[in-house]
Formats: sequence, C-alpha cells, structure tokens
Amino acid sequence: MKYQNQNSAQTLREGLAEYYAAFPTLDRFADNDLRIIAQAFRAHDVVHVITGMDISPESEVILDTWQFWATYPGKDFWDSIRVTQEIFGDREFNQRIKDLLTASSYLDWLWWMWRCFIPCCKAITYSLQMSKKWHTYDFEQYLDVPLSTIRQEYKIKVMQQGATSVISPVAVSY
Repeated sequence: MKYQNQNSAQTLREGLAEYYAAFPTLDRFADNDLRIIAQAFRAHDVVHVITGMDISPESEVILDTWQFWATYPGKDFWDSIRVTQEIFGDREFNQRIKDLLTASSYLDWLWWMWRCFIPCCKAITYSLQMSKKWHTYDFEQYLDVPLSTIRQEYKIKVMQQGATSVISPVAVSY
C-alpha cells in the first residue's frame, strides 16, 4: 500500500482512504460523529496511516506501544490524562476493548507479546527519535498534507509489520 512508503506523496486524507479501502471490516464513523469512541477510533486510524501499520494483532501491539511513547492525546500532559480518562470512561469503548481482549486466549496474548518484543523496542526507539510528539486528536489540519511532509516534520519512521501474519481468526477492528 502506498501509505506504507516512507516517502509517500499521498496526503493524509488519501492515505486514510487507502487504509479504509484495504481494511473494510473496520468500524466506520461519520466524520461529524462527536462521540468519544468515534473520535478515538478515527485518531487511532490516523496513527496507523502515519506510521504505515496494518491491522494485524502484532501491528496493534506495536502501534499501541508507539502511540503510548510518541503521542499526546491532549494539548499537554494533564489534558492528555483528562482525555484518556474520558475515553476509558466511555461504556461502548470499554466493551469493545473487553471483547477484543476476551476473544483471544491468554496464550495468544503471550505469543503476540513474545513476537512483538523486539519490534516494540524498535517502536519505542523510533518514538524517542521524533522531533516532537504527535497530537492524536489534532490531525485534521494535516489531512491535506503529504505523508512524507508529516513524517519529515515529526521525524516519524514507517514501522511496517505486514498483514500476512494472522495468528488468530479474531478480526481486529480496534
């Protein structure tokens, strides 16, 4: 996919369109949906595109590691705490996370963690090398900016994991 190329000339909007076309099982929310869960999933999808990641279970573990170290969900640290509390306080969001976690066995999760240990260390290293943190919910100003420009501005390195490795029949729509 083009959005996975480090120097992709696609805009963020075009990268998102390609991402959604490649993974049609993902939940879709209307652009004007202001619910916390819609905003959280939309922002998470943007992070998939700017990092070049797919939706395999391994990619989700690696991406979540990167997102923890490389982003602010809010305007600053304390606002990020507030936003994170709001997201995890949302009943629908909690149910989806619970469904995701319980759809696989603890052995699956241990296997994913083992497989992802080195790539997660790489994701942490990449996040620490960034010029500044990505503001998770402030992406709309970048929708018409080429991915290569965004990655250059933030010093984001593409972290392709590969959609070919499916460990579980669980469809990840996280």
